[in-house]
Amino acid sequence: MPGNHLLSSVRIAAPKKISCVSIASLLLIIGSILLFSFDLTNLKFYDSTGSGNMVDHELKLVEDISKDLTGFKSNDSKGFKNTIKPEPQLKMHKHKSDLGVLQGITAENISTNYTNLGFYHSTRSKNMPNPEPESGVQNESTTENISMNPESVLAYDIASITHDRIRSTITINLFPASSRRCIDPVFRGRLSGSSLAIIEWLPKDVNDPSTSNTIIGRYQVPTSDTYFVEIIALLCDSIAYDTNFTSTCLENPRKNRITASTANGADAFITGTVAKNDGNVGRWVSKGKRSPLQTRFQPRKCPPSIKRKRCIEATSVERFLPYMFEWDDIRLDERDNTDSFEKVCVLGDSQARQIEIDMHKLDVSNIVTMYISLEYPVDFTDFFQQSIIGNSCTKVVANFGQKPASFQEEHPWLFSEYEQKMQNFLSLKGLFTRHNVDLFVRSVNYIPISFRTGACPPVDWRSPPVIDQYNTIIRKVCAMHMVTFIDSNFIIGPMWDRSDDFNHYKDEAGDASARYILNRVLEII
Repeated sequence: MPGNHLLSSVRIAAPKKISCVSIASLLLIIGSILLFSFDLTNLKFYDSTGSGNMVDHELKLVEDISKDLTGFKSNDSKGFKNTIKPEPQLKMHKHKSDLGVLQGITAENISTNYTNLGFYHSTRSKNMPNPEPESGVQNESTTENISMNPESVLAYDIASITHDRIRSTITINLFPASSRRCIDPVFRGRLSGSSLAIIEWLPKDVNDPSTSNTIIGRYQVPTSDTYFVEIIALLCDSIAYDTNFTSTCLENPRKNRITASTANGADAFITGTVAKNDGNVGRWVSKGKRSPLQTRFQPRKCPPSIKRKRCIEATSVERFLPYMFEWDDIRLDERDNTDSFEKVCVLGDSQARQIEIDMHKLDVSNIVTMYISLEYPVDFTDFFQQSIIGNSCTKVVANFGQKPASFQEEHPWLFSEYEQKMQNFLSLKGLFTRHNVDLFVRSVNYIPISFRTGACPPVDWRSPPVIDQYNTIIRKVCAMHMVTFIDSNFIIGPMWDRSDDFNHYKDEAGDASARYILNRVLEII
């Protein structure tokens, strides 16, 4: 082997009487070898194509040199003699693109191995970990590695996941696009502990090539604490406005978690720090035992009537029970009989009906609520006269986002169609104004991944990426027509997978959402 040949030639060539020149040469060679071994973490290997991929014989060279160096003695900076210990035994896993990926034998050190070996794109992203300072003096780092799941569907697409506790950011470092299965993956992440927080992924800068292999998310938590972090892969490639997503499949919900969990080693935890105020009027906090909150989903062949163990573990809602929504200021209780009478009509599908039920339970003075069924924004003019004016509604809260993407349709409304239908509906704002009726449009609620949305191809398209696009469209169209958009997903978002029947929020999340919407409609907040 190359390493063995080099060392043995030094021993054979040594004369019986060693000259000063020979000793100096020997020390120079040994010093070079030691320096090479210490600098392995910053070394990059390239194949003959210049693609930046490590090839097999080069990997073998690294292993051989590491073996040869075992047992050599060196002096550290304090004069103590230390034995150079070999790196943990590494396994070679061949990627489809023939990129050699080094992986440690334990889940805990996988992300550390990836990061330290530095197998990144030749253009290092500014968000990737920086090499050690040459001076040897290192300031206290603000970043930490997040343990990864070696059994994830994207295990060989991700080099590392890092957390910057000062900036409250989490960065997913991907391998180069030529070496991974998913070019533009879509993730969803959540922090759980003393409170809940959703990781908001930042849009990529298409003009900055160095960010093509990094995905950065920010989070906001009310208290500095230790948080369990879970990130799941939803889509292998993102869906754009003009994408026909009818046959687009979600990643396997049984293997979509890219961060570590108890099942594959150790849970992934970070030390979260308080960021600037999020501007919301409340947040989810834990009032009981804190345990990692893992994504709830409905496996195939697990309808509610089936009580198999694998079904119960995946679909149980008990994991959410310690969390309560804590308000900064609850103002509905301040209303009394002197306030003006309002009739709030909630317009939409069965989720709208549940919101009206929760509003009614609040029993607010001089407020009457009513549910009006309208699942699609069509043929609205005649409906307005009969249902809005006929029922003396003074305020209307509308939403049309569940049925257009549900299994009850043969295919979903694509984004262009959905936008056109919402444009048609909101163009009738003048009809509301002429009759002194205030119009509001609320955000579309998420639903958990069910056996329908998780099927491939899906038979229900209400996945988080589709709901996000629908809400983006609603926000834009409402702004164009100067209609108030009520976004309650800072409440539903952290609990997006809680709905017991995988559709309606008949729980703390539904109660909090209804309270917030009614506050906004009455212009209290």
